[in-house]
Amino acid sequence: MNANSTNGPQLTFDKSYLCMISPKGCIKEDCVIVKNIGTTTVTYEWKKNMRQDFVPAKKSDFVNRFWCHYPRAILKPGESKTFSFTFSSEKIGMYNEEWELWTEPLLQNQLPVLQLAGISI
Repeated sequence: MNANSTNGPQLTFDKSYLCMISPKGCIKEDCVIVKNIGTTTVTYEWKKNMRQDFVPAKKSDFVNRFWCHYPRAILKPGESKTFSFTFSSEKIGMYNEEWELWTEPLLQNQLPVLQLAGISI
């Protein structure tokens, strides 16, 4: 085990916020790098958090505007992987989602929720 690794399962993100701005109907991409800094192989899956609308006037229209590419696999100790998220909207506006990285086994320290912001202009 090297000095920078954690005993057991542990991953890190290079950032926890992605912002994508694109003209209406166009696709914009941003990426997050996930690294396994632990001593255990980790199986993972990206999942979108389903949450309540906090502003009553802004109800969800249930249209998918964010996508994660290659959402499931494994990361061996010392490996890293770049995950692409894309945003596209046919409607002008600002959109937000939260995505979580579910892991097996559970990590020593929980990862933050990945915040996605998309702005269609």
